[in-house]
Amino acid sequence: MLIGMAELRVLCLFIQLFLLEFSLKVFGQSEFCDQLPAPYLCLEQTPPTPGSELYYVDRSSDSRMPKTHQAAQGSCGNMFPGTGNLFIPETAAENAAVREQLPVFEPAFWIGMRAPSLSSPVMQDQFKWSDGSDVTFDNWANNNPVDDINKECVVLVNAAGWKNVDCDDLNLYICRFTPAPAPPPPPPPTETLLRELNNLLDNVIIFEAQPDSELDYQEAHDFCKARNAVLGKILNVQENKIVSNSLASFGTMWIGLLNDLENAKFKWKDGNKSAYRRWCSGQQPTNMAGCVVFRMDNLVNGQGCFDVVSCDMKFFFYCERRSNDADNFNSLTQILQGRLEEISQRC
Repeated sequence: MLIGMAELRVLCLFIQLFLLEFSLKVFGQSEFCDQLPAPYLCLEQTPPTPGSELYYVDRSSDSRMPKTHQAAQGSCGNMFPGTGNLFIPETAAENAAVREQLPVFEPAFWIGMRAPSLSSPVMQDQFKWSDGSDVTFDNWANNNPVDDINKECVVLVNAAGWKNVDCDDLNLYICRFTPAPAPPPPPPPTETLLRELNNLLDNVIIFEAQPDSELDYQEAHDFCKARNAVLGKILNVQENKIVSNSLASFGTMWIGLLNDLENAKFKWKDGNKSAYRRWCSGQQPTNMAGCVVFRMDNLVNGQGCFDVVSCDMKFFFYCERRSNDADNFNSLTQILQGRLEEISQRC
């Protein structure tokens, strides 16, 4: 039984695909590349540094047939939104490095080069990278580009180099993808609090939180006092939300609200007159010995609440003091009011 030319081309294509997949499996992949989503296989042998380039070839199990140039470009963009494109080597060295990694027995691979339009005689300078930039180095195969105005797209062949072909030809393709650098780790909650409140108050208040030290109430009080500071105050809803948002990971922490059993009232250690209280029980405790904590383990409307516990328990805490006057403990509310008065006087 004779095989027609069309059947022969399909048979050759599948043989090439088999050899390609086999050689890529043997080639060896890094742990980084093993984590890639199908249908791409990474050509890099070592994990790249953030911002370096990665290259992929299509080996989809549900789409074994190669694609046109336009479809290949769309496939790269869909797999890697924002940074995925057909391979555009920025240097001859990069082009050579990827070319050398391609298996010997492979069909041509689409790359991100084409001519917006061609006129005879077809010349190299008529071709551009798909991002519009000029081609600044030469890797054309012998007798290429061929003088055919219908062959506007370019493939990379390992043993030959670049060849211009019809854009509707079906070929495998190489995607070029730039992994985004890993985002910086979030700052510790104490730094977040420091930044938010300092931004709010123009660096008037300094907070020294202790994320790694759980102390009893007296130890926490003495720690702050040794630094000309007091245990943190929460004097209004705004401060409650800022502290709760920034230090929720603390769970529970000491604050500078004193339990004056003799006079049956609670007052701030530095004498602040703020009447703001948000008790977890919904009302002020009476005749209950102990020290005051701020609980953030069950926030309601983004706010924590005050509670009385044994002073011997150990919790996190933070200290606050004026940055320009360590002995003058004006509250956040007083400072905010002062700022508003200053602004109103200028109007």
